[in-house]
Amino acid sequence: MKNIAKRLSEYFMVCIMILFVCGSINKVLAYEFIATINGEVLKIDVQDVTYKWRKNIRGKPLKVTGKVSKGEFTNIEWISSECELLDMSDLEIDVIPHQSFIERNNLRVIILPKKLKEIEPCCFSGCYNLETVVLPESLREIGHGSFQSCPRLKMQVSSWIKFTDDDFYRSPGVTIVEVEPEVPSCRFCSWVWDCMGLGGIHDQKKYA
Repeated sequence: MKNIAKRLSEYFMVCIMILFVCGSINKVLAYEFIATINGEVLKIDVQDVTYKWRKNIRGKPLKVTGKVSKGEFTNIEWISSECELLDMSDLEIDVIPHQSFIERNNLRVIILPKKLKEIEPCCFSGCYNLETVVLPESLREIGHGSFQSCPRLKMQVSSWIKFTDDDFYRSPGVTIVEVEPEVPSCRFCSWVWDCMGLGGIHDQKKYA
């Protein structure tokens, strides 16, 4: 009886360990973001080492929604490697990691997350065919060399965003827009001093 009880307890412990390991694996593999093409969920075969499924992305708009951590962002880099238009507007992340889309010559249009605060260094460096980047109002910092050597890029960057001269090196289509801070208005002074809308574009500087 003692031997049977011992074996049962050992079997029970092994089962618990298996369940724990399987749960950990599922936690690692289960990402909270969804990739879609024209409204259809992208089917990814991670076992296919030839990456034939990537042909379904080539030349089509790819939209990524949901949550993703900075460490998991490499999966989005991997999935989007063949697309021309990448829409991340509804992706919940506040930092784009460094060199995420470096030298992506196929990438033409990218819509950044609405809550994005920072673009780390060299994110879009060397994207020769990149034409349009939609920056969110929440963006506060552009890392070193993030948009350098993007000769076809047409983009306006607000002056309140932190950046360096090297960020747009060899990207003549980038314009720095000088913007004054918004001044709150009130009903009383709006008709006395006409102070409504004092904030706004103050000046524009062409970046060459």
